Amino acid sequence: KNIFMMLRVKMGRFQPCLVLFLLVLSFSQLTAAKGGSIQELSFSDAQALDHQEDMHLLGVYAGTSEDCAEELEAFQRAVQEMQPVVDTHLVPVKGEEIDKAADKYGSELESLHEDSCKLQLVLLPFGLDKEDLDEYMVYDDGPMEGKALQMFVTDIMPDHRTPEVQPETWEAFMTDGAESLGAEEEEGETDEDEAMPPMPPKVLLLTNKDHVPGVLKALALRFRNISPGLGFGWIRAHDEQNKAILDQLGPGKVPRLLLLLPMPGDAESGGRAQISVQPYTGAMRYSSMFSWLSQMASLLESVTGSRKGPVDIPQLTADAHLQQYCVDKGGGVCVVGLLDLERSGSHKLVKMMGKVAGKSRDQPFYFSYVDAPRHRAFLSPFAVSLNDLPTAVAFNAARKRFAVLPEKMSEPADLTRFIDGVLSGRVKTQPFEVLPSLEASGDRNFQDAAEGEGAQEQEEVPVEEEFDLSEIMGEEVEPNSKEERMRQIEAELQAAQEAEAAKRAGKKGKKAKKSGSESEL
Repeated sequence: KNIFMMLRVKMGRFQPCLVLFLLVLSFSQLTAAKGGSIQELSFSDAQALDHQEDMHLLGVYAGTSEDCAEELEAFQRAVQEMQPVVDTHLVPVKGEEIDKAADKYGSELESLHEDSCKLQLVLLPFGLDKEDLDEYMVYDDGPMEGKALQMFVTDIMPDHRTPEVQPETWEAFMTDGAESLGAEEEEGETDEDEAMPPMPPKVLLLTNKDHVPGVLKALALRFRNISPGLGFGWIRAHDEQNKAILDQLGPGKVPRLLLLLPMPGDAESGGRAQISVQPYTGAMRYSSMFSWLSQMASLLESVTGSRKGPVDIPQLTADAHLQQYCVDKGGGVCVVGLLDLERSGSHKLVKMMGKVAGKSRDQPFYFSYVDAPRHRAFLSPFAVSLNDLPTAVAFNAARKRFAVLPEKMSEPADLTRFIDGVLSGRVKTQPFEVLPSLEASGDRNFQDAAEGEGAQEQEEVPVEEEFDLSEIMGEEVEPNSKEERMRQIEAELQAAQEAEAAKRAGKKGKKAKKSGSESEL
């Protein structure tokens, strides 16, 4: 019996617009990113990672960067060899922080009192509410080598996202996720409008191993929220019972990574769904495979018109995050959820923001969130109090304009209505002088973050302005409406500049703010 009775495989069969891009991909694999980067976090910011679902590897040490230069360099080399299968951070601790770190992560960290430069590697597992763990995984006396670190990290990664594929599970594997695709159908949409293939694409690894490779688990975790819902699986290439599947997938060496692209049926197939098999031809390394799959996922979104599923939005814990996830994105609107991650229901709000972000992928929005009680200085320029949480702020970093959600955030409609209102002009915006700081306050008590100089300054210039969506997205509008809009904006900007100039003239004696907190992007 042909196990592909419902699904016919055609090698290299793609829609015409896919062909050229796939050729480009085969060359781009040669320039994939190498190794992983390490971000330094304070001990306070490291503790905030407990509220993130993703895994993290912490390198905790107690010496200075000069005294520990040799150990830090060895760690950097090992992380590069490990590949970025997990986000990695350096966490310097001082004084009583050593005891706090040992109390939180494990008694092994007490050794930092005697050997301050010997990095203690702590692995934060996958899942939310990590602070409830009785103990964390500590890399104890293992070699500082990339291969060993990668095994340490991937061994505890969940494998339920990477099922083993066998003849009896093949059809279930290929159709997994199809129901969720149909569940998102918009009102008024018909089958004729549906451009998404009937099943989500699948990544299949052919291996001679008898267990799921750690690198595949790492890829599955990274792509778990990427539209159109890439599914991952693996198959034992040496198992005779899988021969029929392997014959249909075509010849090739093992290990081999394949992207299975479901395509609509045609007259030749009798209307049955088909699968185009796109083999990965680059190095079997995490970074190279991640780069290739990222490009393929982007391609699938643009070509197939895939549904806009939820995305994984980042948590901002440092000024570098704000720069990376917002400012460096260029012209657009940053939408930051202001949450208290210790309140029940906060993680549901993060997922809710991810759904709104997924549906707004073709808009100039960059979504993220902060643990507001830990970063009260971030709230002050926006005149937000901790009593206003949970809420959200939308701002344009280049034009230094912002608006705050006028109600507490609870439903997707709240956020969607807000960002639509900002860009349409129904929600007015206010100016701010410099980008807010994400420096941790270390104090989570509910004092009013809107009190202070930052909030008072905002009240002095109640100039309102709309975001110009056509300017942000680079789209054309009707000449008359555009000219009228530009005149209005020019007048409002001129008024704002004059007010700010008058305010600066009255503050000549004040210390200048750090230039690093400003951006022209």
